[in-house]
Amino acid sequence: MKQGVALLVIAAALTGCASTEVTSFTDPEYHGKKYAKFMVMTPGVNLEYSSMLQSRMCEAIIKKGAVCRRGLDLFPPTRAYDDAVIAKVMHERGIDGYLVVSYGGNHVQRHDMGYVAQGSASVFGNTISAYGSAVPISSYSRTDGYSAALIDVSSEQAAWVGGANTHAQGLVNVTNKVFTASLASELADELARAGHI
Repeated sequence: MKQGVALLVIAAALTGCASTEVTSFTDPEYHGKKYAKFMVMTPGVNLEYSSMLQSRMCEAIIKKGAVCRRGLDLFPPTRAYDDAVIAKVMHERGIDGYLVVSYGGNHVQRHDMGYVAQGSASVFGNTISAYGSAVPISSYSRTDGYSAALIDVSSEQAAWVGGANTHAQGLVNVTNKVFTASLASELADELARAGHI
């Protein structure tokens, strides 16, 4: 019985789900304008997170029926690019929507839930031996903030802007993989609702 309760406590600490809330606005001149080819850029984050977020974002956009390219694939981070080169590459690739997803920071909190203790003792003649251990049970919560802008390549104006917060609890769900998947899915849904995909 005690093991069952301990397993339930551990399961509660590990599981949960990530959720993302998005608030967005479309410029009146771009209401209902669909974009066929997107490029996703993620400035200001490390290379690992940038690669993961761009990949997830492109996967979500492709599922909605548009074409998407990662900025890292078009503009390797080993070089410097001026505006003219960027514009030329986007024009050559037929990119009409340039999506910039910026990371705004996060808050992580640890929640200590108690301990799972186990012990045993044995007696052999005049000798008593005992063993005991206690394992702390902790859970985590994490909230990340993001801002996003869809730039219309032909006019170089922001067609759509959005802000997002992704939140999760549990050891399994506070990973970058879970957060980028939730964020990408919700941003793609929001872009589709706005008529841009």
